[in-house]
Amino acid sequence: MVIENIRLSRNKISNWNVEPTLEVVEGAFAVATYTPEYPNLTTYGLMCCKAIIFYDPREQKGMVCHMQDTYDIARLIETLTAAFEGNFGEVSAFVVSGSWQNSEEGGFSTIRELTDEIANYQPAHLFVNRGYMNVGYNSNRDVWERSVTLDLGSGEVRQLLSGLTKIM
Repeated sequence: MVIENIRLSRNKISNWNVEPTLEVVEGAFAVATYTPEYPNLTTYGLMCCKAIIFYDPREQKGMVCHMQDTYDIARLIETLTAAFEGNFGEVSAFVVSGSWQNSEEGGFSTIRELTDEIANYQPAHLFVNRGYMNVGYNSNRDVWERSVTLDLGSGEVRQLLSGLTKIM
C-alpha cells in the first residue's frame, strides 16, 4: 500500500466555509453522511492529539476521530472501522498530526503506528499530514493549535484558517 503525504497548508479555508458543521470534541469520534444541513465534520484544537479520518465517496459518508493518547492502537482502529461500517476497498483514510512537534512522544501514538494499523484494513487510499513541521511555533515561540474539517460531499480534508489559534 502506498502512503501519500499531503500538505493541508495549501488547502486552508475560513471557518465561515464550514458552517454549519458537526463538531467532534477531543477524545471522541463521529460518523455522518452528507446532508445540506450538516455538510462538514470538524474537529478543533489538535495539539498533541491526532485526527483519524475515513471517507467513503460512494456513500458520501465520513468519520472524524479526535484521538488522544492511546496504548491500544489496534483496539482503537478496530472500534473506528466497526463504527464506520464502510467498504474499506473504497475508503480514503487520513491521519493528521497535531501542531506540537512532540506529538509523538510520551504515550502519543506515532503516525507510523497509526498508518500501519489502518493499512491492515486495506483502504483505497491512505494519506498522512505531519503539519507540526509548519505549525507548532511561530518566530515569537507562541504555541498554536490546528483544526481540520472533512467535507462530507467531496471528501476533501482541509485545515481551517482560524484553526491556527494562538493558545499561549
